[in-house]
Amino acid sequence: MILDISVLILLVASSTILLVIFFRKFSILAGIDVDSVPQERIEQKKEDIIEMRLRRKLEWLRDNLGKVIKPILQFLGKIFKLTYSKALELERHYQEKSQAVGDVGNINQQKIRALLSEGEELYNNEDYSQAEKKFIQVISLDHRKVEAYDSLGKVYLAQKDYEHAIEAFQHALKLEDKDSGVHCDICQVYKDLGDFEKAVLYIQKAIELDPNNPKYLDALLEISILQKNRFLAKETYRKLKKVNPENQKLNELEKKIESL
Repeated sequence: MILDISVLILLVASSTILLVIFFRKFSILAGIDVDSVPQERIEQKKEDIIEMRLRRKLEWLRDNLGKVIKPILQFLGKIFKLTYSKALELERHYQEKSQAVGDVGNINQQKIRALLSEGEELYNNEDYSQAEKKFIQVISLDHRKVEAYDSLGKVYLAQKDYEHAIEAFQHALKLEDKDSGVHCDICQVYKDLGDFEKAVLYIQKAIELDPNNPKYLDALLEISILQKNRFLAKETYRKLKKVNPENQKLNELEKKIESL
């Protein structure tokens, strides 16, 4: 009897333990979403495959781009070196050419100065034919040399070749219209020709460029007296006396003005 009770108790206890274990396992299994397990594995597999493919593509690009870019970089490097060398060569050539031109220019300028000096000396010695040749030679070396045209005009003026004198002076003014000396020289041509109106225009331009030049004021005063323009003569006399009070001709000029 006691044995039967013990067996019964043992059976009940075993059954209880088995039920507890069963319910625990059941609760764990109940918390698992059976449908999601295969899908999650599929998605993970897809991601693994995509990652693997991307890694392979990147490795391929790395390996192949290196093969493609390296020759291009080498080619560009050669082009750069060639261009740089060409630039250096051109720079050297330009410097050499500039040096050569500079040397020729310096030689020409020295020759021009010498010819102008020789021509001036010949002009002062009234050797107008030889002076003319010197100044023309200067123009052949530098066709924009204002001084050469002005000096040539003076040679023609001294020879009373007024047409060529005006032509030479006008050409000088085309090159430099603010040269007061050339304006004064043309004034002298028109004064000799008796065209006092044009003479006054040119000498006034010279005075405008160089207001206190006594030579220009004296020339204007002389022409105004020849014109018998008393007002202009007195005004010019006043300016001349102010800038050149030591002028020995002032008294004589004043008398001429008073007699107008």
